[in-house]
Amino acid sequence: MKKTFILLSFLFLAFTSNAFAQKTLTAKQLFMQLPNDYINGSKAEKATFLSFPDSIKTDTLSFFISENAVPKKIAGDFQVPQSIGSMRVFRGKSSIIVGLRYQVDDRKEQNPTVDTTKVITVLLEYKGGKWTDVTDSKMPKVSADYAYKVLSENFQMKGLKKEDVWVETQLGIDKSGLAAVARIKGDTSVTDLKWFKWTGKNFVEAEY
Repeated sequence: MKKTFILLSFLFLAFTSNAFAQKTLTAKQLFMQLPNDYINGSKAEKATFLSFPDSIKTDTLSFFISENAVPKKIAGDFQVPQSIGSMRVFRGKSSIIVGLRYQVDDRKEQNPTVDTTKVITVLLEYKGGKWTDVTDSKMPKVSADYAYKVLSENFQMKGLKKEDVWVETQLGIDKSGLAAVARIKGDTSVTDLKWFKWTGKNFVEAEY
């Protein structure tokens, strides 16, 4: 019985030690471990993508990737893809959620515009050394219809076409959460729609 108790004690200590180590991982450490489906490259190559050293904080950082470093699922049909990106760590009790936002364009585009730039935001769960895409289950949903209603009614944008409005998700940098913003075709500005704070388990709507 004594031996069993000692064995269980060691297992408990190992589990708590691993859980603590996971919780204390920094944004940079997590970035270096990202699957190639989201940042393509070795650890040495990933280090070169962190070309904005002043942006590297405990829970946030910015990066730049181009060509083969941009995964196919992110690059889409762009021939020579390049992307400025941002990353935000959302810490939970039993896992970590990593938000990645890509602003992708094609370097071969002669006259790039806001409309030829693609913005993609994904949420990945890191737990026990494994990564899972939880975008569909964790990402708050804000429809383009809602964005159109806000712009046309609250901001009195007369003549606005519904098909020219879409919603983007941005990562909170100064505070932990996600922002849903509206963008209009041909316009470089965005309009805030909703803010979702991180509770440690989910994103819930809150005041800005």
